[in-house]
Amino acid sequence: MTAPARGEMPFLDHLEELRLRIIKCIVAIVICAIPCGIFWREIFDLVMIYPLRNADPQPRLIFTAPAEAILLSFKIAIVGGLIAGSPVVFYQLWRFVAPGLYKNEKGIVLPTVIASVLCFFGGIGFSYVVVPYVINFLARF
Repeated sequence: MTAPARGEMPFLDHLEELRLRIIKCIVAIVICAIPCGIFWREIFDLVMIYPLRNADPQPRLIFTAPAEAILLSFKIAIVGGLIAGSPVVFYQLWRFVAPGLYKNEKGIVLPTVIASVLCFFGGIGFSYVVVPYVINFLARF
């Protein structure tokens, strides 16, 4: 058995690093999910009700199962935690993957990330503006 080359890690060290990075990601998501769980109704109003404010008929929130309201608050908290904690998750992913990349491969990542983030926020903005008109059209059809 040969010794690992300079810069290489043994397999179990990779697993240990992956475990620590996953733990950091989970902690970040839980920390971000707590305020999202506290303010779940405001988040729901901002994301779902506000864009549909001009819809006719005005949408109402209904529950078809007794536990659905509680589950909705948990879902909003978890998704909000994932979204708010995503910078930490992506950073941890980058710190795990980056040592295995060549310099030219690392140089491609930053422009790709910037373009992806801009397109993502552009899509959110577009949807936030267009959805009320689509709902009005579909409701009146």
